Amino acid sequence: MINDFVGKDDLPFFTTYGRFITAEMYLKAGFKNTWATFDLFVRDLPEGRNFLVFAGLEHVIQYLQDFKFTAGQVKYMKDYMKLSQDTIKYLRSVRFTGSIHAMPEGSIFFANEPVIRITAPIVQCVLFEQYLANTVMLQTMLASKVARLVNASKGVPISLTVIRTHGVEAAIKGMRAGYLVGCSKMASPILAMRMKMPPSGVITYHYFIQSFDKEEQAFEIYAKNYPSKGWMLVDTYDMDAGIKKVINISRRLGANSFKGICIDSGDLIKHAKQARLMLDKAGLQHVEIMLMSNLEEYKIDKIIKQKTPVNWFGVATEVMTSADHPKLEVVYKLSEIIKGNKIIPKMKLSRSKATLPGKKQVYRLERKGIYQEDIIGLEKDNVKGKKLLHHFMNKGRIIKSFPSLDESAKYYQSQLIKFSPKLRSIERQYHYSVKVSKALKSLSQKTQKQIKVNSDV
Repeated sequence: MINDFVGKDDLPFFTTYGRFITAEMYLKAGFKNTWATFDLFVRDLPEGRNFLVFAGLEHVIQYLQDFKFTAGQVKYMKDYMKLSQDTIKYLRSVRFTGSIHAMPEGSIFFANEPVIRITAPIVQCVLFEQYLANTVMLQTMLASKVARLVNASKGVPISLTVIRTHGVEAAIKGMRAGYLVGCSKMASPILAMRMKMPPSGVITYHYFIQSFDKEEQAFEIYAKNYPSKGWMLVDTYDMDAGIKKVINISRRLGANSFKGICIDSGDLIKHAKQARLMLDKAGLQHVEIMLMSNLEEYKIDKIIKQKTPVNWFGVATEVMTSADHPKLEVVYKLSEIIKGNKIIPKMKLSRSKATLPGKKQVYRLERKGIYQEDIIGLEKDNVKGKKLLHHFMNKGRIIKSFPSLDESAKYYQSQLIKFSPKLRSIERQYHYSVKVSKALKSLSQKTQKQIKVNSDV
């Protein structure tokens, strides 16, 4: 029996052996009661992306709330990891006791802006890195990709399908991310059931049509048994012939015997225009057209600009794998050490990978209803603007109720309309200003000098 599925109890082990050793080294060095602050952010925007959409926070919070090692995991630490008894004793009872500040899901953000700020015992922080980075990377990457399609489609609805994704979990989280940024139709029942909404996307698959001696038989079965709702996939053999057969069925069974047709191959623009002419001539102006075939934002943009008659887009592989940029440079970096009442700012000095010290906040400045720029500053900075990092957990407990996915989707839309329309372009690079506050610059300079003194750099 296959036994490699990951359940909730497995997640605390979703890290590396080296991080367990690092936790042990901290304990041996007397860091048991030392706290730290870490920032999670994306170092660079992928080429062509003007913005990112934050997603995955709810999974992160649930993970932290549930974090504890099982008896089996503790035994493995002893028998195979060979951790010390003191380390095992600590880890056996460890629970998340820190605080989380984060941008709400659906937040639009930019490079180097912290989306999660975690303050907790440093031994705990080490263990969380892999799960936080992976969870935020996948969902933010997919939400940001789908957002580009929604912007390019100019209001034409998009239905997400999951025939080719990087596994089951990626598919489900991809659909969730898509819903967050405006794809409200779900072909898969699994998320639709959780959202208490009917699934969409009932089409006559190619193999269904091929199973019958005649293409028209397959169409007729659908039209008779699923009237007014089915989508006829007309390009299995010959698109024009397929449309003619659909028209013949509508004449026999009634004009409302099916909802629409799907085109999944060839020159989509040419075929859609021809299909619309044929359907309209037959008095089937109400019949809708769905276009598929490895669509992504650039193809959709071209289809829209060519004034193609399309009512729906069906998207899958190119989008649900973010094929053009299938990763984000998500990083998790130390920004301060807290020993008793003493706070020691920390930063990396590496060229091109330097980080910013201290507890940070992101401030968004608005003028006349339009967002003008963001400023990365300190938590108690004297910066006027909307604070983007909200306090979600304190002392290991949730202190801010989570919005529903619908509410997060509305939040995303409310943010999007306050940016310049240029931000939504998929072609031109629009530079939204992100600056560092004077106070944070000053702290960075002081921290850098202190590091050089201490380290003889």
